[in-house]
Amino acid sequence: MNSATKMTISRVLLIPIFILFFYLDFIGHYFVATFIFVLSAITDILDGALARKHNETTDFGKFLDPIADKMLAITALILLVDRGLMFAPYGAIMTSIIVAREIAIGMFRSVAATKGVVLAADKLGKIKTIFTNIAIPFMIGGGCKYEVYPAPEMTIVGTVFGHLGFTIFLIAFVFTVVSGINYILKNKHVFEKGDKK
Repeated sequence: MNSATKMTISRVLLIPIFILFFYLDFIGHYFVATFIFVLSAITDILDGALARKHNETTDFGKFLDPIADKMLAITALILLVDRGLMFAPYGAIMTSIIVAREIAIGMFRSVAATKGVVLAADKLGKIKTIFTNIAIPFMIGGGCKYEVYPAPEMTIVGTVFGHLGFTIFLIAFVFTVVSGINYILKNKHVFEKGDKK
């Protein structure tokens, strides 16, 4: 197992730790959860760079890397919805659409794989990932205003973080929907390949 793959696996293993600190009730736990999320996102950048630098790209890595990314982001969004940190009900609605989008794209890729078609990553998809990974830490950090200590400045910080994060998330959401539609339209030949007799 190469170093890039180990880093990808470590990202998956960080998810339950992220969940734990998100829910643990102590002063600053949202900031700890934010740090863990950011650390996980950084490993995503590093494992890709390592794989390219050392020519360590493997089929297992190609399979696991995007799954790890989606697991982390979707987990974080669900937790944010659960704690009411995404302006209910809008956050819940958008998160549901995002999950549906990821399932649809995953099934689309599965159909392509059965027909021997390898689909390249979409640039718009990469952009939505960047915006999502920026938005989530801000929204998590926004939870600090609900923590149990008398610090008025934390209410201000939390409010700013929450609003800023949700604004960035709105941009990510638009890219998520547009990139999903664009990805399917751009690769619609998948439905035609092998169907004609």
